[in-house]
Amino acid sequence: MTEIMTSLQQVSNQQLNHLLPIRDLSEKNDCAKTASTSSSGLGFIKAMKRVVLVQAGSVWGSGIIMDAEKGIILTCRHVVKSAINSQVQVRIDFPLRHWKVADVVFCTKMSSPLDLAVLQLQNTQYLNLTDLEIASNYEKGQDVCVVGHALFPRELSMQPSITYGVLSNLVTVGDNPILLQSTCAVHSGASGGPLLCAETGKLLGIVASNSKDTRSGASFPHVNFSIPMAAIQTALDDFIKSNNVQCLQMLNTSHKDIQRIWTLQDDILSEENHNSPQSRL
Repeated sequence: MTEIMTSLQQVSNQQLNHLLPIRDLSEKNDCAKTASTSSSGLGFIKAMKRVVLVQAGSVWGSGIIMDAEKGIILTCRHVVKSAINSQVQVRIDFPLRHWKVADVVFCTKMSSPLDLAVLQLQNTQYLNLTDLEIASNYEKGQDVCVVGHALFPRELSMQPSITYGVLSNLVTVGDNPILLQSTCAVHSGASGGPLLCAETGKLLGIVASNSKDTRSGASFPHVNFSIPMAAIQTALDDFIKSNNVQCLQMLNTSHKDIQRIWTLQDDILSEENHNSPQSRL
């Protein structure tokens, strides 16, 4: 069982100097665009206020408030798998740091490659947040950042950490984005946190995993994977509008190509290691 931890990392605008190579698992090969030399935009600050710490028993990770009025939070399935009585503790840092109880209203099945969970706060008092913008397109090489609670225990973390990188790969099934790879430094505890456009703050995806050599145990924090919002948004919007959990069942995809892409992510780094399980944060 993976331990999920938190961090106090300082914001930095320094960009990564190179991209790690990756095999494109889709049939479509998009041309990478050159990353800008600096991430001067501060649009992510508004989105950062929506990032929460999610604690389930002794395990914790990150999440993002998708609807403040209804208290809907998106995170990862493996973050809440130790939830007691389908409830977790959620720490909200803006505008006031406080804890709330949330119900785990939905988790994708273990057979689903989309590692997702939806939470609903039992009360939404003090949630005064601006609208969240969702990205409608993705560009290889665009500046991105990951916001989450990584590395240090919650008692030492007063705010989420922010790491910068670029969107180094976009994997699609047909024309549908199904996996995003970034070069942001991603560590244990970032699971369930957002991958954001560094300039505009638009939500690109939900951080799900990084890569690890299962033979040596070495992890690769700059090779990490997120679930694109394009694969989530329709089901989530329908649920928020109707409050019908059945709307989320479409996230339990059994599409073979999607299964293949997410289960083969470790093979990106070691094609000889075909039977290794995928790394999780």
